[in-house]
Amino acid sequence: NTRAEFAQAYLGDGDTKFKLAVPGSDDIFFGWRSYFDPDVAVDPDSGNAGNWMQLKGDSSCGGPAIGLTIKYGHLTLRSEQYLTEYGKIAWNGPLMSDAVGAWHSFVLHVRFSKDATVGYLEAWYDGVPQTMSNGTLRIYFPTLCPNDTYVYPKLGTYSMDGGNPRHLIESPRIGTTYESAVPR
Repeated sequence: NTRAEFAQAYLGDGDTKFKLAVPGSDDIFFGWRSYFDPDVAVDPDSGNAGNWMQLKGDSSCGGPAIGLTIKYGHLTLRSEQYLTEYGKIAWNGPLMSDAVGAWHSFVLHVRFSKDATVGYLEAWYDGVPQTMSNGTLRIYFPTLCPNDTYVYPKLGTYSMDGGNPRHLIESPRIGTTYESAVPR
């Protein structure tokens, strides 16, 4: 498995870790652009054929509350801990074979909470609001693991089956509105 990721960044003082959110914080919008190299190995039979982005908490609960992965050949937003009624998938996106070789923009709107009735996720792919696994534009679930004290973004590739695919990232943005987080 090849692993290349940006995570746990330090702020300008060199001592403080970047924190995307902390429990009880307001909701955030997080956007970026990704280029998935055409040499990505896409196995339509694999339940988890690679990780591209995670909103990862600082505790260890067996996986991130939100991650961008390839599942059964599709680009998906999933939760390793929650959404079992939907096969842990919050959003079942396009076939990865259709997404490779081009730039794509993502914006996630997340309300971070350990409470399943408060935490939620909304997503835009290439500027289009996406229908979540529950059939609506917003899906509620705990967007934090039980012991998380903060969340940080991880962008890159790891747990890839074969090859060394490139995942280029540009224009990561964090904001309080959709417009402020749209990658430029």
